[in-house]
Amino acid sequence: MSAAACFFLDPSNPSAIERRLHELGWFTDDRVRSAERIGDGNMNLTVRVRLGRRTVVVKQARPWVEKYPSIAAPVGRAEVEAAFYRAVVAEPAVSGRMPAFLGADAASHLLVLEDVPDAHDLTAMYRGERLESADVEELAEYLTALHAIEAAPEEREIFRNREMRALNHAHQYAIPLDPANGLTLDRITPGLDTLAAGLRRDAAYCARVAELGALYLADGATLLHGDFFPGSWLHTPLGLAAIDPEFCFLGPAEYDLGVLMAHFLFTDHEALLPVFRAMYGGRCDWRLVGAFAGAELMRRVIGVAQLPLQADLERKRDWLEQSGELVCG
Repeated sequence: MSAAACFFLDPSNPSAIERRLHELGWFTDDRVRSAERIGDGNMNLTVRVRLGRRTVVVKQARPWVEKYPSIAAPVGRAEVEAAFYRAVVAEPAVSGRMPAFLGADAASHLLVLEDVPDAHDLTAMYRGERLESADVEELAEYLTALHAIEAAPEEREIFRNREMRALNHAHQYAIPLDPANGLTLDRITPGLDTLAAGLRRDAAYCARVAELGALYLADGATLLHGDFFPGSWLHTPLGLAAIDPEFCFLGPAEYDLGVLMAHFLFTDHEALLPVFRAMYGGRCDWRLVGAFAGAELMRRVIGVAQLPLQADLERKRDWLEQSGELVCG
């Protein structure tokens, strides 16, 4: 974090939060009553700040991944996320399904967003919460509208998002298949190291994953959310919403679609994939969607970014076999 970014968000110090917000000219006629950390905070520290007349969410990007502090991460992701919110504001099918963007401070890598009351993220899907067809239609409408947005010329460079793509590329396409990655998967599920070693010996599979990784890193034209999985979906009283677009980039629509598909497979929602496919209005190569889904299955089973899944070795074997079929099919 730069020297100018001397403010560190701390939910145990509401007075410091109030002082920083007022220094930035935000909510100067209001007082901070309390602050509490919310969510798992995979990438960022996220705090709910209760003011006298409203409640807001304040996020700070720090030079590490919040859930894995040993992993360095670019603090510029906060500015990328702010640019995303500004780019979609004129498209109600997208901005209407996201918290309202209230402001950002580049110096301290802060974002301030509307607090969405009575909402919860859909990681509960990994514990058995079910989506209905109407929910899937909302996800399809969101991505259809997002993928139709044309980034303005002055936005295209920030939406390259190269540092965040490099981070994600390493953890999705490289580290899981590296025999020297230092991961001890048997600590998660006994026998998983053996399954991973077998996959790494499949030269055709590894070559195809590398091709997908290169495609992920190549500059494209479609604005993507970049991390469109249940942890980035909110269930609200008004329907589903999306959050956390710090991984957004200009790339192939098939990437967003593939990530969604993989998590439908993880949560036994494959019967609803035809509903999504029928509702999605963008152009795509569904075979490539499947290949990206296969890579996502692989990295979530044998990579660092594990999901809160209750799955035994045989279930994980099934997912890895499915990954092989999708990636190489």
